[in-house]
This record gives sequence, C-alpha cells and structure tokens, in this order.
Amino acid sequence: MQWDQLVEEFRALGGVAENVRLGTGPRGRGIFVIDPAKPASLNIPRAITVPIETLGVEDGDIRVQRGRIDDRVASFYEHYEKYFGWSAGGREEAFALQREWHELPPEIVAFLKTMGVLDHPEARFMPPEERVLVEGHVRARMFQDSTGAFMIPMIDLVNHSSPVRGYVMDGGVGVTGTFADEVLVRYNNFDAITMALHYGFADLSIFAASIGITVDLPGGRRLTIARDLSVSETRNGIGFPVVTLNDNVIRFSYLMLGIIGVEDVPRAVFRSLMAPYIDRTAADQVFDGIAHFNRVRFINLLRTLRKYDGTLVRVLQETCINQLEALSSCVGARTL
Repeated sequence: MQWDQLVEEFRALGGVAENVRLGTGPRGRGIFVIDPAKPASLNIPRAITVPIETLGVEDGDIRVQRGRIDDRVASFYEHYEKYFGWSAGGREEAFALQREWHELPPEIVAFLKTMGVLDHPEARFMPPEERVLVEGHVRARMFQDSTGAFMIPMIDLVNHSSPVRGYVMDGGVGVTGTFADEVLVRYNNFDAITMALHYGFADLSIFAASIGITVDLPGGRRLTIARDLSVSETRNGIGFPVVTLNDNVIRFSYLMLGIIGVEDVPRAVFRSLMAPYIDRTAADQVFDGIAHFNRVRFINLLRTLRKYDGTLVRVLQETCINQLEALSSCVGARTL
C-alpha cells in the first residue's frame, strides 16, 4: 500500500489530511508539509479511533477484534499497522529499544527505579518479548482521555517538540498550523526524564517536575509529592497541582520546580499552595530543599551514566542535562 492510498482510505472514513506527506528528517520518519506557504491539517474523528483493548497480534500483524468497532475502521487500522506501523519496521524498532532498556547496566537500572519517576518500574526493563514489545508500541502511540485509551493512526506519525502547540481537540484528535518543513506537536506536558523513560528519546522540555519525594514540614505535617502530571487544575491561566490532605499528610499530584520562560511561577505556586500550612519563609526553605534534592539526584545519575557507553546511555545523559536546565528555570516569584 502506498501513502496516497492510505490517505484516500483515511479521508473516506472522515479523516482530514491536507497539505501533508510522509517523510524523513532529523527526528526520523514523520509528517511534513507539501507547501510551507499553506496551513497543514491532520485530524482523526473520535469515531474512527481504535480502543486499545480491541488490539491483538496474529501471524505477526496487529489485528483488531471484529464486532467491537466498524469493519471499515478495523481494516484501515490493520492496513496502517501493516504498511506504515508495526509490520513496517515498528516491531524491529520496539525490539531494539526494549533490548537497550533491558541491557542497561544494573547500577543505572537501580538508580532509575528509585527516582520515583516510573509508574511501573519493572516493566520498563523487561526482556524484549513479544507481549512487552506490543504493549510498548501501543503505550507510546495511544491517546487517553476521560473515555479511555485509544489509538490515533496517522496522527501518531507526527513527531514531538516541547515548544510547539499541543493537539487540537475538536471532535477528535488533530494537528494543525503552518510549518516550515516538518509538522510537529507537543505530545504532553511531561518533563525531560518522563519523556526519555516513556519514549526513549531526549527532549528539552520547558518543564521540570520534582521526582517522587516525601518531606517533613514544620509543625509536624508531611508533604508527599507524586508525579501525576495530568492531574492539574488551572487558575488564571496557570496550572496548579491537585492538593489533598489526609490526616497530617499533604499530597501534591506533582510539583513544578522550573518552567522555561515563566521562571517566576514555580515558587509562587508553591507559596500559594502551602500558605494554609506554613509561612512564606518556611515554604521557601522547603521548596529550595526539594529543588536541591532534585538537582543532586540528576547530577549523581549523570555521574553514574558517565561510567558507561551506548545509545540509550547517551540519551539518558542528554536527558539529565535537559532536566537540570529546566530545573534551573526558577527565579523569583510573582504575586498570585
């Protein structure tokens, strides 16, 4: 199947693909504009996305359970995975990357597992078995909202860049805009270490969230910081973690320690959230302690990585540098 045939099939199902082509660039295979002077648009309606629970593998190809979704949608997705996804080099890419994770030196694996970043620490470093590879392929490409997790064929060919706009959510999932060459989108608001552990590439995210940590507060309370980066609420255009109080334990869904471009926000948010519990001076001391702990952890991880070599080791080294750069992006505090 050729790209033009796939686009035709996609459009027949209600998908939008305007001024886009398949190509290869610095980020590898991706979506590029045909005419840089014109806007590009790629959108998949929610009705033709594919729930991840309908997926399986048969004779080496990804298949969709018939009866769960429309036959035409199922056929399109199977064609997509066969000619442009899993069976067209995707499995080999997944195998190579998972083998690298599995073969990382035990010292690095142990360090990463204790950083409070991975939701499922064991799964990241498992041997490259078929089930693990399929799950990794799906996990890196699925889209999740309040209705569940689903695959977004065509859209998942668009590569990531932190500084650009995120997905357009208008009856589906899409990417639109004017691009000089490659069409790019911001996948999410993950920081550098989360992007590396999730996707396997180094990215200079504009954010740096704290690793998982629990600290003692003045007055006998404790503060636990998780890394649920999607659990957030917006106040006056600024993202705040969700805060819960259980007995004497205050829990933050996450804590941003640095944001490139708005360096006066992280400390201001922390001060605001801690105001009911401790005074500003104490809040600043706690914030500085957490930031220092994070910097030391990434410096020590970088020192550990310097003992070894390999593609993934170099990705993790670059990730540490990127994380430290974003962590440094906290200066002053605005009034909230």
